[in-house]
Amino acid sequence: MNVVELTELYATLILINGGTIILFQFALLKIMENWSPFLRAMSGVIFFAGGFFGFGIAPTEPWAWLAASMFILSIGEAILFPTLNIIVDRLAPEHLKGSYFAPHRSPVLALFSPH
Repeated sequence: MNVVELTELYATLILINGGTIILFQFALLKIMENWSPFLRAMSGVIFFAGGFFGFGIAPTEPWAWLAASMFILSIGEAILFPTLNIIVDRLAPEHLKGSYFAPHRSPVLALFSPH
């Protein structure tokens, strides 16, 4: 693949990721609203892992395999990331929520957190 083809592939994968999140995140979370946060997180992790596994075994030609892997990964992202915020919110004591959310969002900040 030349640079132009790689650029097109990268842009296509980013488009699939963003489009999947925009189109499916709220619908998926609505469907799963009665699931426990742990079960939602585990299902997100399974999709996430499936997407990465797909990237590992997918050939670069045709792009369809990579696109499918990105779609699967994006479904996992749409489920997992909002659910992690719910889990952190439930774990954190009321007066320490900021101390819990900062390291969750940026692990580097955890080095400087007083708690």
